[in-house]
Amino acid sequence: MGLSIADIDKWSPESISAVGSASAARADAASQAGSRLKELSAFRSWQGAGADAAQARTQALALGLDLHNQDAAAVAKAASTAANEVRQVKTQLSELRSTLGQFGITVDAGGSRAVPPPNMASMSAANQKLVQDMTTIGQQSLDRLRQAADLTDMHLANAMKPKHDEFDLDTQFVRAQALPGGGMPQGFVDSSIDCGQYITALTGIATTLTPTLMSRNCDDPAG
Repeated sequence: MGLSIADIDKWSPESISAVGSASAARADAASQAGSRLKELSAFRSWQGAGADAAQARTQALALGLDLHNQDAAAVAKAASTAANEVRQVKTQLSELRSTLGQFGITVDAGGSRAVPPPNMASMSAANQKLVQDMTTIGQQSLDRLRQAADLTDMHLANAMKPKHDEFDLDTQFVRAQALPGGGMPQGFVDSSIDCGQYITALTGIATTLTPTLMSRNCDDPAG
């Protein structure tokens, strides 16, 4: 078992819930941005090699957003489940401490042990037997709680691992270098108005995911 009782004491279901809420918001933003990318109006009138290259790159970006949405949604769901499970474990631990305390038994959080009272020697044989039995039961209960905590921790850790390549909005953003040939396609030059509409729309979508994003200029291949 990896987690100790002390680790369980430190666990914060509120913090886990906050991670879930942030992940849910990120999933929603990615979903909305991906949908808007698929519906860009610039491609209705923009023609040529530049339009073809930009459309292909936009489709790739939309796919990346869809995959990021799936990963973030999975984390949000796992975090919500984990937060509830952590609350249950902590509640059960509190109740166990209270029950054991009635027999003078304490919980050594660092050692994850049920500790009998120091005055056992002065107890009657019957009471010593009762306290010993309760200490054993208490230890078994502590071990089960730790196993449950380890399982929750493992499930959450697995959910946190991206199922797809990490999505980086800035590196995925359309740049001239990423287009076929590594340069500025003729379509960008010949259709500068439509290109401008495309970059403006794409920048607006991108800013739903990032608070700041460097602008890209159609006439500046270096971007």
